[in-house]
Amino acid sequence: MATNTSKNKSNPETATSFAPAIISENAKVVLKHRYLLKNDNNEVIETPDQLFRRVANALAEEDKEYGKNEEEIRITSNKFYEAHIIWEEIWKDGNIEDRKKIKGYIQLTGAIINYLRGKKESSDYLFSKSIKNISSNNFRKIINQDKLINDIKLFYTTNDISIVQCENLL
Repeated sequence: MATNTSKNKSNPETATSFAPAIISENAKVVLKHRYLLKNDNNEVIETPDQLFRRVANALAEEDKEYGKNEEEIRITSNKFYEAHIIWEEIWKDGNIEDRKKIKGYIQLTGAIINYLRGKKESSDYLFSKSIKNISSNNFRKIINQDKLINDIKLFYTTNDISIVQCENLL
C-alpha cells in the first residue's frame, strides 16, 4: 500500500506531508449526512478533509490541560491528522484483518469516551469488543499490542489508566 505523501498546502498553519484522504462515494454520502458541518439551511459547509482536520484539532486541544504550548498542540494535531489519513488508506486498501484491527482501535476510543461520559454499560461492551478485535491479528511491528491489551484491562479493572501509561505503546 502506498502512503499518500504529497504536500497539503491548503493551510500553512496545518500543512503536513500528507494529502487529503481519497474518500469513496459511499463514505462521502455517510459523511455528508452524519458528520460534515452544515449551515442554517442544512447545506454542507466543509469537506471531508476539513472534517478530519477539525477532529484532529479538537483531539489535540486536550493537550492544553497537560501544559502543552500552541506549537506542541499543532504538532500533535498534525500527528492525529496523519494517523487518520493512514488509517483511511488501510481501511480502503487493506485486507479484512487490517480492517478488524482498525475497528478494534475505534471501539477502544468509543469505550473510553463512553466511560468518561458515565455510560458504563456501553463502555464495558466496547472494551470487550476492542480487546477481541485488537487481539485478532498481528500489528506487533507497529504497536506493542500486548502492552495495549494489558493497559486496556488495567483501565477496565481499575478505571484509573493514565495517558503516561499509554505513551510507550508506539
